[in-house]
Amino acid sequence: MPERHFTFDVENPNYGKSQVDSDTQSLQRKHAGAVVEVFQQGQDCTSLPVKKYEGCKDVWINSLGLNHGKSIYLKVGKYSVDMKSLIKYDLSKLPKNAKIEGAYLKMYSFNISYAKDMPVYRMLSSWGAGTGSDSIVLDNLVYEYEKVKFGTVPKEGECSWTYSEKPEKWEGVGVSKTGEDREGAALDRAREIPEKTKIAVKDEARGWVSWDVTKAAKEWVSDPENNFGVLLEKKLEGKDVYTQFLSSDHYDKPFRPKLIIFYKTDKK
Repeated sequence: MPERHFTFDVENPNYGKSQVDSDTQSLQRKHAGAVVEVFQQGQDCTSLPVKKYEGCKDVWINSLGLNHGKSIYLKVGKYSVDMKSLIKYDLSKLPKNAKIEGAYLKMYSFNISYAKDMPVYRMLSSWGAGTGSDSIVLDNLVYEYEKVKFGTVPKEGECSWTYSEKPEKWEGVGVSKTGEDREGAALDRAREIPEKTKIAVKDEARGWVSWDVTKAAKEWVSDPENNFGVLLEKKLEGKDVYTQFLSSDHYDKPFRPKLIIFYKTDKK
């Protein structure tokens, strides 16, 4: 089966290339005097002496019970099956006396209309990202529908719709138990980041969305043992609709999820 390549026409060829983008610059004005740090998998930190940050883990799971910890996408919504995503950033590289002024999760969406207003919830339970992927497995390179497999059955220590870290299970299947698996109240709902260079493909607009996760980040820094990241989920009754975000494993590094932290350090 021949490889298929896709290209997109973008107004600005540098779109997504800069970690300190225009939206981050506006946040810098909001948090005047704070140090800005951008955590993005495989990229150098902006203020800390950290090369090729490797502290992000993410996964999407579905109601079929499969693991997609090495997928280049994070899927949220419904397409025949329910889909949710989890993402976590290790903040241990921040100075010990860092005081969080603001924290914003940014993700690149393939369907802005569905990603907008999507809630994000603080996780209360540990989970294993796993190694399942979305790669198509073809026997002898011959396409036969019944031989195509997506994702993998979770291995020990990996998460799925049932398991948080197999054989450990979620308190509620599908990360649904509030107060145990995750918080019940959303930290924030996604807002679209206005960019002139947003890509339009067919009827879908692709671009960045952002959540304010300051409250959770303050707790992650003060109590790192209870940093379990966040959950993305969105339900529309009776509809099959979903979005794909680019994951921390995506080959286009500048478009991987970002956690932008603004912090100050106590003066001694």
